[in-house]
Amino acid sequence: MSKKPVVWVVQEGRNDYAPAEEFGEVRFITHFEVTSIEGSQQNKNVEADIRKWATEYTPGLDWIVPTGNPMVVALLTMCLHQQMAHKFLKYDGRRICYVPHTLRKVK
Repeated sequence: MSKKPVVWVVQEGRNDYAPAEEFGEVRFITHFEVTSIEGSQQNKNVEADIRKWATEYTPGLDWIVPTGNPMVVALLTMCLHQQMAHKFLKYDGRRICYVPHTLRKVK
């Protein structure tokens, strides 16, 4: 049985993620915030959530919704394998839908 796509929301917020369900099962990576304080437990929680996500994420099949704190989104994208294409969903508030994008390493 083949794996079905998962829509990974970087940081759970108050957004309406229901329209993203058309692309797969919606799951949330973290709800924690990062801080500028080195050694913060909050940062350790975010890092642990991202490590767990990295074991479940399937590049080229799963989708990433880059919502939440830009620092959390940046931390997650730093973990992505640069040689692979990654699928993202960008929310379009005017049309109330998610627009698919495939991003590859910048050469």
